[in-house]
Amino acid sequence: MSRVRLGLLASTALIVLGGQSAEAAPPVPYDWTGFYAGGNLGYSWGNLNTTTSVSPFFYDPFFYSFPGGAISNQLHPDGWIGGVQIGYNRRIAPQWVAGIESDWQWSGETSSRHSNFGGFNDPTCSFEFCNFTSGTDITAKLSWFATIRGRLGFLVLNDNVLLYGTGGFAFGEVSVSGVNTTTLLGITPGIPIFAATFQTPFSYSSITPGYVIGAGAEGRVGTSRWTWKVEYLYMDLVSIGSGSFGLNPLITVNSGRFTDNILRVGFNYQFGPVP
Repeated sequence: MSRVRLGLLASTALIVLGGQSAEAAPPVPYDWTGFYAGGNLGYSWGNLNTTTSVSPFFYDPFFYSFPGGAISNQLHPDGWIGGVQIGYNRRIAPQWVAGIESDWQWSGETSSRHSNFGGFNDPTCSFEFCNFTSGTDITAKLSWFATIRGRLGFLVLNDNVLLYGTGGFAFGEVSVSGVNTTTLLGITPGIPIFAATFQTPFSYSSITPGYVIGAGAEGRVGTSRWTWKVEYLYMDLVSIGSGSFGLNPLITVNSGRFTDNILRVGFNYQFGPVP
């Protein structure tokens, strides 16, 4: 066999062995460093305490003095949410990834409730028997919210799944609306003489700040740049304050802190290098 043929056989063997060696090499772990963006869909349920105060007033035609009162409502807004997120990751150690993420969410969370109080007002009534009722129909709604959070996670399953904790700043728009209806009734001997009804609508909203904490998991889809994610967040927004409406009677609605539980799934497209 000539030297040329021996050289060709040797070169062919090296190419084949080299190809087999490359095929047998273990896959290079995914590098999580870089920017990403994506979307999400989920469900959330929250809590908001409100108090509606009705001021005392004097109903002059029948010398009726309404004593006033207050109604407390605990509202539990819930509904679907959806939004987008953008962020940046950096691999800070062999198994650790740190980053920052910001998201904006549309929210369909809403809750409505009716509560009332009533009583008698004989001492200041010019008729034999007088009473009153005051009821509030109230609706609370979270229209949207957004967060800016840090993330710190640990890589598992050949660095293809990131288990992380997250927390940071949140803000959202909370609104409260409804109507208060107060009715005065005077009776003399057993015959209704007058019934006066006063309706006072109210509505106010505010963009309030707060904080958010949570945890989640994010994993690579095959060998692509796409990742899936599952996440739970707890959000606490400060009170939207109070508002006063009407004159006779004067209605004051006061709202407490809005807290929310958020569970969502989503996807991200990674702009960082992929091996």
